[in-house]
Amino acid sequence: MKIPKYLRQIINKIRAGGYNVFIVGGALRDFLLGSTPEDWDLVTDAGTPQLKRMFEKVVLLGEAHGTVTVIIDDFECEVTRLRGKNIHEDLEYRDFTINAMALDPETQEWFDPFNGKEDLEKGIVRFVLNPGERIKEDPLRLIRAVRFACQLDFEIHEESIEAIKEFSHKITQPATERIRDELSKILLTSRVEKGIDLLKDLGLLEFIIPELLDCVDLPQRGAHIYDVYRHNLKTCSYTPRDLILRLAGLLHDVGKPFVKGDSETPNSYPGHEKAGAELARKILRRLKYSSKTVKHVVSLIQNHLFVSRDNTSDYIVRKLLANLGKEGTEQLLLLMEADRKAISPNFPLENVIRTKKHFKKIIQRDGIITRKDLAIDGRDVIEMLGIEPGPAVGRIIDELWEMVLKDPELNTREKLICILKNKRRD
Repeated sequence: MKIPKYLRQIINKIRAGGYNVFIVGGALRDFLLGSTPEDWDLVTDAGTPQLKRMFEKVVLLGEAHGTVTVIIDDFECEVTRLRGKNIHEDLEYRDFTINAMALDPETQEWFDPFNGKEDLEKGIVRFVLNPGERIKEDPLRLIRAVRFACQLDFEIHEESIEAIKEFSHKITQPATERIRDELSKILLTSRVEKGIDLLKDLGLLEFIIPELLDCVDLPQRGAHIYDVYRHNLKTCSYTPRDLILRLAGLLHDVGKPFVKGDSETPNSYPGHEKAGAELARKILRRLKYSSKTVKHVVSLIQNHLFVSRDNTSDYIVRKLLANLGKEGTEQLLLLMEADRKAISPNFPLENVIRTKKHFKKIIQRDGIITRKDLAIDGRDVIEMLGIEPGPAVGRIIDELWEMVLKDPELNTREKLICILKNKRRD
């Protein structure tokens, strides 16, 4: 196994201090799977005080487990204090057998007491020793099992499955941020549909996004061949691996169980995009996603039903483009396409194509006009109208922006100043 230069420097310095050190974790797993390791973890019998004396840059991560990040130039490596009397006892505390291996970098001796190599070959995610004990030590392992099954396209061992089901309620114990991060990693795999299904079948989804369970077996009208739950998952899986898009796809129709069509159009769910946007806002805030992420996902869900028709005005499109921005516009088109594909495999995409052409025409001709693109600003309004800074200035800027959205040719300093002069006379 080839060890990077900077990692070798860290290893040599720890060994020079008279301590044992081993490579552990994902780097070994990735190496055995034929991938180039990106993250390196070490365990050593040196404590944090000793490591701080050895290295200039040491960042404390987990005081309880004695985990630090050692930094040399731009290279970072997590180093954890050895648990137990030796490396065998340390590996007993690992989560899964495929992560419970170690390598002595000096002798190249492998330590694999729980047959992690064999489970890698078989494609199995299995808890080390007693599944219940491993879960109780850190209940985040409940969702980590699903994450590894998705990332590696492995199956979870039957005994581990039963333990996850038994202790699924404990997923409420870890910090929300840790659960959110594991969920995000699942969403960004190529097997997101498998991941959400596992969360549901193992009893974890009801503690993470229970609103999705309301979509199970909820029928849809017309060309839809899937229930709302499956349609959400397929839309999510059809989007590129972008967290904003994956979240928007997963939640875009989450509002359908809360709205109903009339007797003549059952299963139509009018207004579900608005209901879904508000529900998604609550879900994402509950999971402590960033305000920026919440804003973007909610905006996409609010607009995912937009279709440019022959009579759709350029003004409506300009306003939508301004609210979404360039990146948001591209994401909306990708979400719309994924949504249509998830109706049925051969569902036509004419509406998406027409909308894309309308967007492109407006962008090429007029650009995306936001309030910041106005040829004048609040200082001009204050000067021309002789008013004090305050909400009134913002309202006037909004009025001017609406005028420019309807007629982009008005967006010159001379024309907007003229409009302000007329306002002053009024």
